[in-house]
Amino acid sequence: VVQSGFPRELFDFGWDERWAEVFAEFAKISLVPARVVGAERGSFSVLGEGGERLCDCAGKILKSETLRPAVGDWVALAAAGGRGRIEAVLPRRSAIVRKEAGRRAKSQVLASNVDVVFVMTSLNDDFNPRRIERWAALAWDSGAKPVLLLSKADLSADVEKKISEAAAAAAGVPVHALSVPAGMGLEALDQY
Repeated sequence: VVQSGFPRELFDFGWDERWAEVFAEFAKISLVPARVVGAERGSFSVLGEGGERLCDCAGKILKSETLRPAVGDWVALAAAGGRGRIEAVLPRRSAIVRKEAGRRAKSQVLASNVDVVFVMTSLNDDFNPRRIERWAALAWDSGAKPVLLLSKADLSADVEKKISEAAAAAAGVPVHALSVPAGMGLEALDQY
């Protein structure tokens, strides 16, 4: 089934009418859309029409710190031959960015076009509200919606107190206490 001239499978990966509008200029020059699902040393795995494939990237994109593809990016792909080539990266709606390791003040995009970020921490002795606050801020700054998951609720004697501390550290963020072995709280994740 094709929607708006694009294969149905793209919509399963997160494609929508807004992406189709942005992509229109690339379609005119016979490029095809795909979503980056993996990146390693200049080689990228993308999902698009026909499934997953490996791709290289045009040199001008690899040299650019801001245009380099990240997991979650939608890209314009020249699909001729067995291995595709990424010719352009569509503008990101959100991006999870961190300072790259080392002395240079360079940023690294960890993932892009993410709608919801699960910030997960255990309710064990390593529970740290300040860490929760930092991770929630990173998620908010990305443009995504953070959701806090507190695991091992079955092993914590003071679940309600820690839920309150977590909620205070990450104001406005939904908080869910979970226990996988006990099956506790898992149904709350269905909405995401």
